[in-house]
Amino acid sequence: LEVSPDISVFGGINWKLFACMLAAWTATFLCLMKGIRTSGKAEKVIKIFFSTQVVYVTALLPYAFLTAILIRGVTLPGSWLGLQFYLRPDWSHLLNVGLWSNAAVQIFYSVGPAWGGLITMSSYNEVNRKYNRDAFLLPIISGATSIYGGIAIFSVIGHMVHSLGSTDVAAVMQSGPGLAFSAYPEALARLPGGAVWAVLFFAMLFTLGLDSQFGTLETMTSGLIDQFPSVLGRCKVFFTLGTCVVQFLLGLILVTRVSYFSPTFSSYLKLTHKTG
Repeated sequence: LEVSPDISVFGGINWKLFACMLAAWTATFLCLMKGIRTSGKAEKVIKIFFSTQVVYVTALLPYAFLTAILIRGVTLPGSWLGLQFYLRPDWSHLLNVGLWSNAAVQIFYSVGPAWGGLITMSSYNEVNRKYNRDAFLLPIISGATSIYGGIAIFSVIGHMVHSLGSTDVAAVMQSGPGLAFSAYPEALARLPGGAVWAVLFFAMLFTLGLDSQFGTLETMTSGLIDQFPSVLGRCKVFFTLGTCVVQFLLGLILVTRVSYFSPTFSSYLKLTHKTG
């Protein structure tokens, strides 16, 4: 991951991550420069090729990648080790209040209720749409997707443990970004044609990230344009471009080699605030 040895060592910019972030924000701007709603022939063409269809692709393509990885994973020797570790319940944790709290936080991050994204996107729907049905289905689909993705992840992890001649899955597991960017890529590298599977995996992460970025940026720009339509509504493209540039500049700290320690620092600040 090319991280700094310590949080006090800045380490400079990781230029590979810099290029990835630049590509992500460029793609986001191209897709949202005209927003969700457009009018006129030229703008409709832009919407078709750089907004609506792209959103469909970025929303559905991860499922195709995930399914391919899942099918390959469950057919690997030792995949049952990872699946057993993932699916076997430990009933003693049901009394752990902290576990329930973490699960609730994960659901809020996954579904994003009242965070702006769902409200913004739903504002473009028809008035007579069945919103109660959507509100019921969204958490179910989100939870099912998490379980589905877990099967794909842990089956490959189980194969890696098996190839190492071990049965201890917990020994190779990592939490947070370490799982996605260290442990799992290492497991994919052990597969025949590992480079292909790695490309599929990171393409899936990229499209998932774009979806989240679309929702966040559209929420911000739409809210401000609705608040100041006479000023910002006339120059939506330039306003969207400026917002993307500002967000990109603010994100530069996250592509430095010390950024890996930011979750630890955030946890420390929360603990200090609670105990101070």
